[in-house]
Amino acid sequence: KAEAAKEMLRSFGEGKTFVLAFCGEPEIGFSVEELILSAGNFGGKFALVFPFEGRKTPYFKRFSAEKGITNVFFPEDIPKEEIPFILSGADGIFVSESDFGKGFFPEQENFWNALGAQKPVIAASEHWADFFRKAGGVIITKPRRKDSITLGIKTLLGMNESDRETLGRANREFFEKNSAE
Repeated sequence: KAEAAKEMLRSFGEGKTFVLAFCGEPEIGFSVEELILSAGNFGGKFALVFPFEGRKTPYFKRFSAEKGITNVFFPEDIPKEEIPFILSGADGIFVSESDFGKGFFPEQENFWNALGAQKPVIAASEHWADFFRKAGGVIITKPRRKDSITLGIKTLLGMNESDRETLGRANREFFEKNSAE
């Protein structure tokens, strides 16, 4: 199942479309609306994929449709086991800290999963920014700020493939040296 889910993410990128996967369940307070609005700026060569469902997934599907944003996808029934392996099928990963957690919520699992996927990461973070700086392969944006998230995506898209691979390796090395897994 995990291999099929990873291949599904890769298939979004066929035709040279950059695939950015959201790490975690799409919930209120995790910069999801701003991320979706940012994705709408990039059109057909960019796909934002939410591989894991959450309680608010129907809300975000409606939000995307109401805004006329067609490059955002919510595939169903992707297993959550082996999350970094599944996410490694994307070209990049977006992760966000919670508005409510102020750095204390258990969102850390999503952070580690994003870093373990060996892909470049865009992190909407203030409280965990130092953590992401230490990883070395993360573009840090301001949470809940569409302009900042858009700039982070634009930066990642502007990199050549070898630079993105270097960021991904840095994240994986940080993960291997520092995670509890």
